[in-house]
Amino acid sequence: MPLDLSKAKVQSTEPLPPSEAKWTRLVKITYNDPTGKTRTWEAAERTTRPENSLVDGVGIIALLDKPEGKELLLQKQYRPPLDKVVIEVPAGLIDAGESPAECAVRELKEETGYVGTVATDGSGVSSVMFNGLFGHFSHVNEWLGLLILGGWVDPGFCNTNLNMVHIEIDMSEPENQNPKPQLEESEFIEVFSIPLNKLFAECKRLENEGSPVALKMQGPDRLPSPIGANFCQNPFKEKSADFSGFHLMISSTASFIADHPSPAALPIAISFPFTTSPSFYTTMIIDNPKSHLRDEEERRRRLHHEADVVVVGAGIMGCAIAVALGNQGRSVILLEKSLKEPDRIVGELLQPGGVAALERLGLRDCLEGIDAVVVKGYEVIYKGSPVEIPYPKNTSSQKRPEGRSFHHGRFISRLRDAARRTPNVTIFESTATEVIKSDCSDQILGVEARTNNQSDAFFANLTIISDGYSSKFRSTHHRHAPTSRSKFWGLELHDCPLPLPLHGHVLLGQGAPILLYQIGTHETRALIDIPTNTPTASFAAGGVKSHLLNHVLPTLPEAVQPSFHKALTSSSLRSMPNSFLPPTTNKTPGLILLGDALNMRHPLTGGGMTVAFNDVVLLSDLLAPLPSLQPSPQLHSAMRTFHWRRKSLSAVINVLAQALYALFAAGDPQLGALQRGCFEYFQRGGNCVDGPVGLLAGIIRRPLVLIWHFFAVALLSIGILFRGVGVSAWAGKSVESVKVFWTACVVIFPYLLAEVRW
Repeated sequence: MPLDLSKAKVQSTEPLPPSEAKWTRLVKITYNDPTGKTRTWEAAERTTRPENSLVDGVGIIALLDKPEGKELLLQKQYRPPLDKVVIEVPAGLIDAGESPAECAVRELKEETGYVGTVATDGSGVSSVMFNGLFGHFSHVNEWLGLLILGGWVDPGFCNTNLNMVHIEIDMSEPENQNPKPQLEESEFIEVFSIPLNKLFAECKRLENEGSPVALKMQGPDRLPSPIGANFCQNPFKEKSADFSGFHLMISSTASFIADHPSPAALPIAISFPFTTSPSFYTTMIIDNPKSHLRDEEERRRRLHHEADVVVVGAGIMGCAIAVALGNQGRSVILLEKSLKEPDRIVGELLQPGGVAALERLGLRDCLEGIDAVVVKGYEVIYKGSPVEIPYPKNTSSQKRPEGRSFHHGRFISRLRDAARRTPNVTIFESTATEVIKSDCSDQILGVEARTNNQSDAFFANLTIISDGYSSKFRSTHHRHAPTSRSKFWGLELHDCPLPLPLHGHVLLGQGAPILLYQIGTHETRALIDIPTNTPTASFAAGGVKSHLLNHVLPTLPEAVQPSFHKALTSSSLRSMPNSFLPPTTNKTPGLILLGDALNMRHPLTGGGMTVAFNDVVLLSDLLAPLPSLQPSPQLHSAMRTFHWRRKSLSAVINVLAQALYALFAAGDPQLGALQRGCFEYFQRGGNCVDGPVGLLAGIIRRPLVLIWHFFAVALLSIGILFRGVGVSAWAGKSVESVKVFWTACVVIFPYLLAEVRW
């Protein structure tokens, strides 16, 4: 049962008279230095070492042999010299006439209640750890070994030493079913265990919660070279490991970190607290001169997997926020499950507002060298009749802004290259599996992950989740779930002549909308929206290909049909769900959802990347003044400001995308009337074009302008109903006009309401 150790604390500290000392004493050593000169030295030594014993005590590596896998037995104990609860392996002082093995079995029983046997494979008891640093290897199974390291951690201060003892605990034995410790009156120890495959992550979590961890371990990807045989017994000798080219670097944290390049022999290095003074913890990190790390922050990221920020997902949002925060001097770890060039059918058109944000982030050059195509606006074709919708002129320069379209994968690769070049950013190819949560609060401390098919973990003050539309973390940190009414089915057309080059094309007719836009000099993307449960796309009707061939192909411009038909018959179809997810406020301490993990809209308007890059600009500006990204009232305030301030753009893009899709899909007569009214609104030109396309392009950022134009379309649609009809039909048309206006309200107000929720 967990102990309440919160009341333990130091009341005072004062000099200890020698007459009151029971366990230690200060001594003056008189010695000759290498020149023969007599000198004196102050030191400390234990008074408890038995006569004829070589060691003061033992440290115990106790492994619980459970059916689901081995677990390391640990304990929490308050240590007054640190004034902290420390995470330790069991340990104790040796009694007179006792062997190290007997001492370890006794201390294990007293402190934990468990009964075990010392390993008999030669790894049970280590060498005496003295006169420098020695190591001891305990074999666990065919893939895991424990490298036990210890010795005189401060030989200039004290002479304390010990043996490390490896004990196996058979959990099937009756005495181990409900173990009862036999603690002394002054001992307060909480016993717990950690699965070996989660040891690193759990110890880092405990350390980040404020408990000093008297053991550290590293997996096979932690360091570029193995430890040197001159400094510990070589546990990998039989595995023909290469121990060439090493050097030592000393630092002052509580760990000795070792590494081995072979996953067949995963070492976990453990250091034992030979003294309870924090100044006596020594870290030795073995480095390879050929891969010397540039600075301490990069060393933290690469070796310890610690940073100011961990970003999950190296896509549009993840790369951009990593670059922005890295340029602020923040230490950033960027995780991506696969660094291969992605191949997607959306995320290929960047509106002018997104291009401008990209430029503000210093990433404008990511659009170069990928065969990106200039986008000057749109052409809407309604039942064969076209209307051009150019981006509006800049009021100061009178120039029209431009967007860009491109292959998604090429653009992502350029963004990742930019992240790699950014100071303070380190990229890992690793799959985040779950967040690491503090036991004491709701704070997120980082993420567990799988790297090279091995358990891994990454830690930071702030964890940013930007893992896309199928985010695995969204469900537990977001108030809403995505909804989807349709899918985009994509084809890549080659050398397809478009009716209006350098423009995106929206085709409206009897069914859902179709998008056509260039993504390269010779490539054009065709996206066909197919609502869920479309009868002509059902399996019984011949499936999606049959629907495209018989119901979509005939509606396309004649110049497009040959390329479409060739792509349909010679290449495979791919699809993406068209999802809607309203945003929510990020309230989980230590965690932020961004990108599609936070907010999605129908990709009809191509606004997703524009929202993402502008979110990065806003968020990085809000975080820039904060000295730390630790959870704080200042960070909470910044996230609240981010939630509301981003809506000047994101709410416009979100509502416009959903409302236009409802009109363009035209599932009933009232929506059909609104669709026709929208097309005629565009035909009027002037502000009837500049306003809507300015909203779509991310240039006009005023939600009231969106509402104005939307209901102007609704009123025009109602006016069209009365066009050319006699007075006798006005009664019927009046009823129909009320239905149209009501439908317009039903279309837009739920999305507006979703945007004003907290």
